[in-house]
Amino acid sequence: MQALQTLIDKASGMCGGQNQLAKILGVSSGSLADMKAGRRTISPVTAILLADIAHEDTETAMRQAILASVEGTRHEYRLGEILGKAQAGGGGAVSPKYYGSRLNIENENDRALSYDCDFVTNQFTTVYIV
Repeated sequence: MQALQTLIDKASGMCGGQNQLAKILGVSSGSLADMKAGRRTISPVTAILLADIAHEDTETAMRQAILASVEGTRHEYRLGEILGKAQAGGGGAVSPKYYGSRLNIENENDRALSYDCDFVTNQFTTVYIV
């Protein structure tokens, strides 16, 4: 998503360049360049960190990253529906919780999403909808 790539630019500017940003995020500058170019997905965790560095809304960045990660898959419509309802509910409607490599997201409608993330490749391996 274009908004996530723009977030990389803003965060880079806040911390003195793309190489410094890559160090802060714990990724290689090549991986960060791939994320910016759209050749590599941006995980929700990375999106949250980028938004925090850029002083942008972390929940919006997380939602965008989740939706981008499932674009073109069988989960795209359902996750868009769940996250869209949560977003329409206003701020604080989505509650992310991290458990090691698992990201659990619950919204106020008691819908829960659970992701297993491989932090080496920055890819989600499993998505559970409860």
